[in-house]
Amino acid sequence: MKTNYISALVANAALTAAILLATATASAQTFTTLKNFSSADGGIGINSGLTLSGGMLYGVGGSPANFPAGMIYKVSTNGSGFTVIHQFTGGSEGSFPAGRVVISGNTIYGVTYQGGTNFNLNNQFGGDGIIYRVSTDGSDFSVLRRLDATAGDGYKPEFGMVLSGSTLYGTTLQGGDFDRGAVFKISTNGTGYQNIHSFDYATDGTQPQAELTLIGNTLFGTTAFGNFAAPNGGELFKIGLDGTGFSVLYTFTNLFSVQIEAMNGLTAVGNTLYGVGLDYATSKSSVYRINTNGSGFQIISQLPSGSWFCGVLTWTGSELLGTWSDELETGVIFQVKTNGTGYRVLETFGSADGSGTAIDLVLAGTVLYGTARPSQLGVHTNSTGTVFSFDVRPRLAIAAAGASAKVSWPSYAYNYQLEQSPTLASASWTNVLGAPLDDGTNQSTTFSPGPGNWLFRLHKP
Repeated sequence: MKTNYISALVANAALTAAILLATATASAQTFTTLKNFSSADGGIGINSGLTLSGGMLYGVGGSPANFPAGMIYKVSTNGSGFTVIHQFTGGSEGSFPAGRVVISGNTIYGVTYQGGTNFNLNNQFGGDGIIYRVSTDGSDFSVLRRLDATAGDGYKPEFGMVLSGSTLYGTTLQGGDFDRGAVFKISTNGTGYQNIHSFDYATDGTQPQAELTLIGNTLFGTTAFGNFAAPNGGELFKIGLDGTGFSVLYTFTNLFSVQIEAMNGLTAVGNTLYGVGLDYATSKSSVYRINTNGSGFQIISQLPSGSWFCGVLTWTGSELLGTWSDELETGVIFQVKTNGTGYRVLETFGSADGSGTAIDLVLAGTVLYGTARPSQLGVHTNSTGTVFSFDVRPRLAIAAAGASAKVSWPSYAYNYQLEQSPTLASASWTNVLGAPLDDGTNQSTTFSPGPGNWLFRLHKP
């Protein structure tokens, strides 16, 4: 992440109280709710993280009231322009859109978990799922393929696809040669569907459980369950775009397994993959890393107790960012370094944020965008599901403390230096000496302002 500068002004001692009050008011919150969903526009189910394209955020969701089969929506990064660009009708068109959508140019590609073919007659929204495309303005919707278990297709796709050239790659929970799930590919024009790998459970696990990660010509992914030797563990795997070179990189033991509900994909940083898994013995999730050749597996950081449900990690260029929430739907955005140090909570979710269960994040510059599911347990009574933004840059706050001034900033900004200057000239900034106090939420420094005006900033070396 680029060096960030956040400045605030303290005037001379005689004007300290007035200037501090004005400055504290100007210090904006970093968390912003962009869209509060209601039952009228899909607030009952937020089914995915977001895809950012052209200043717009795209996602999928649905509600029993108005969108029982699901919908695709978009909203601007400033919260304006919310639009439902496609409403699924069920049946052969598909229902329950799932996973992050892929956007190429002005075209959206995605999957639905149900609909298409092979319906349960007692459930109008049964079926094997579809692969679809639609323009970003909602026009030209078409079904690229109705997945068909009877034809050997993978079926029940629950996670988004990745795009390489003009070919889409994805996973299904079921289907393939052994009905244990598959990795598939299909052209963006709907031709050339092929299962490039069928999971057999005997040697390579079952139920691929996340969006694939593409590095060069190789796909990396996870399964929910391992093979016969480690049936509850889950596995990490890789496979070439042409279906060759499949190998299991790592098999989790029963005491450290990829949590099904976590939707845990892998995040690449150079030749290292990072992910999150759940230790059932301690009810804690842990951040792990492994080299792309399968060597060097290591648990680098254990998250707090109750961290059951975790999203995919996001790389900022200096830290990993992620989300976790507990069984009571109280969740956080956190950061941790790639060596496992520096775990800090950046934001804690509550009723006003839509829910405690945030899904995967997308980073643009210094701003994270994400979705939070509505409360399923009624813990957060105001919960309707939200789209939010979070500026990861810390903000300075200034308050009068008697005749002194107190400058504070979030504890997670432990790697920032507080600097001061009487002017904005960059050459005149100097470090504020002395270790700040840290109460676990905020760091702070208290001092007596001298004559004249002073500016303060946080500088990340």
